[in-house]
Amino acid sequence: MNIRIRLLLDSEYATVNEVYNEAYGNIRPLDSFKWEFVNGPWGKAIYVIAEDLEKQGNKIIGTQSAIPMVFINGKGETVLTAKSEDTFVHPDYRGHKLFDRMYELLFSECKNAGIQYLWGFTYARKPFLKLGFEIPFDTIQGLFIVKPKESYKYLTSLNESNGLKEKAKILALVMASRCNSLFHSLKVASKINYFKSDDYSLKKKVVEKNLLANTNLWAIHQTQKYLDWRLKLNPFANNYLQFSDHNENDLVNSAVLVNYRKEGFAYIEEINFVDKSSFNSCLQLTRDAIRFSIKSKNIFMLRFWGFDGNDVTRMEISVLKKLGFVFIKKGTAFVWKDLSDRTVEIKPENILLSRVFTQGNR
Repeated sequence: MNIRIRLLLDSEYATVNEVYNEAYGNIRPLDSFKWEFVNGPWGKAIYVIAEDLEKQGNKIIGTQSAIPMVFINGKGETVLTAKSEDTFVHPDYRGHKLFDRMYELLFSECKNAGIQYLWGFTYARKPFLKLGFEIPFDTIQGLFIVKPKESYKYLTSLNESNGLKEKAKILALVMASRCNSLFHSLKVASKINYFKSDDYSLKKKVVEKNLLANTNLWAIHQTQKYLDWRLKLNPFANNYLQFSDHNENDLVNSAVLVNYRKEGFAYIEEINFVDKSSFNSCLQLTRDAIRFSIKSKNIFMLRFWGFDGNDVTRMEISVLKKLGFVFIKKGTAFVWKDLSDRTVEIKPENILLSRVFTQGNR
């Protein structure tokens, strides 16, 4: 078997996107592929492919990529990292170490590009551990059920292999979450004035203030170019709305980013606050964001990705628990690899992880 591992050519974008669509049964438009891997805020992704040279047209049988992402801390230090994405090995070619071979080239190309850390989210733990990735923690999933019937139907549809046992567990989770949301009634409005907008620079200001208050923490560098790419130019089925509140000096105190999906539910993408003293105002703001979403957007469920890596991300979870969210620890793994040629050390537990670290396409 004659297999070659190499970088994707610019002329092959349409071809590799067709391979992806065929493999996953999706219809990802070419423009969406270019948004994700070509037109990113810090340049195009490093994209590796495996091809079978013995097949007509040198059939693409594997893919792996790294999307450049810059992290920043409260000291103003920046580090170039990359998010691992589009991992695929054709079923007929498993057992030929294509995963390892593609990553070998990807690691090399990342180092040549000055990328110091590689990270991502995955259910496939063993292959990443074998390649030297850490799994410092998993995502923690939060649910707030508004309409049990619609929520159950949607959640069971996420995995076609769900049997009676799995469906029974989902039903129990839905009913428990619904009871919890009813117990934590949101009918009473908060006593704060909040603003709804798509001015995401407000969220950026809150993140920066939080980093200044906790200089050992890191976050994605939320430049205007990044925010426009991730939130305004995103081609997937997302409709973002930001809620923010301000203190007596008219300075933004906290912000909540909500993503309204076409399926009829919403993600709370990120909850930002200046420091721990903002807990109560953040709680009130999040309550109002949930109330608005239920009343004005007629959603059947709210979802949240949480992390318990540090005090800031744990505070997000605490806010939502007080408002009636139910959390389960069954989530995707966060994988992390230090590429060794680094100038600044970043510990995974010091990263302000949220769903904004994804592309919002799932």
